[in-house]
Amino acid sequence: MDPIQINKDLCFDYPDLMREVDQSTKFTLYDVLKACTQSKIPINILSQILQCNYIQDYYKEAISKPFVDKGDIHHLRIYWWGNKNTSCQSWGFDGVGKAGHYGKEMEEHIPEAERATYIENYAIEFSPTYELCGYEIRVDVLDAKYDFHPSITLIELLYAIFWELSFCGSIADRNGKKEEIDKSAKEVDKAIENGTINDITVPFDKVFD
Repeated sequence: MDPIQINKDLCFDYPDLMREVDQSTKFTLYDVLKACTQSKIPINILSQILQCNYIQDYYKEAISKPFVDKGDIHHLRIYWWGNKNTSCQSWGFDGVGKAGHYGKEMEEHIPEAERATYIENYAIEFSPTYELCGYEIRVDVLDAKYDFHPSITLIELLYAIFWELSFCGSIADRNGKKEEIDKSAKEVDKAIENGTINDITVPFDKVFD
C-alpha cells in the first residue's frame, strides 16, 4: 500500500490504519485530530481501537482557542524507543524544545559550553490541545545511538498520541491533576523559602534506607 498523507482533509477508513505514514508531508496535531473526527470509522469504534474515549473532546478543545506559539516548543515528536534486538520497544509522544531554551532550574545541570545548543524535551500530557495543535509532528528515535529513521503506521501513530494525551484521563481529570501538582509545587517553594521543607518532605537518605 502507498504511504498515507496526514492532513486536515484526510478521511481514513479501516484499511488505512495499517498504512505507513508519509513523513515527507508536514502535518500538525490539529491535522491528526481533525482527521479522526471525520474518519469513515465511527468515532465510538475508533475510540475503542485507540483505547481513548476523548478524541472528540480533544478536537473541540483544540478549536476552542487560537493556537499561540509561546516560543519554547519547536515541534512535537512521535519517538521510537527500545532495543532492536529484543521485543522491548514502543512509541512515545512528547514535545521538543528550541535550542538554548530551558528553565532556569535546569541551568546548573547543563555544562556551560552546551547551553546554547541544549534541547529540552517536554511532557505534554498536562497541556490543553489548543496550546499544542499548531505544532508540526515529526517521527524520530529517542536514543541517538540508533542510526536509523523509523517508519510508523497510522494506527501506531494515533495510538501513541492519544495514549499520551489521555494519560491522566479526561480533560477534567487532567486539569484537576494539574491543579493538584501546581498546589504541591507552591507548598514546596514556600517551605523552602521559610525553612520548613523537612517538615513536609521525606529526606533522601531515609528514602534510600
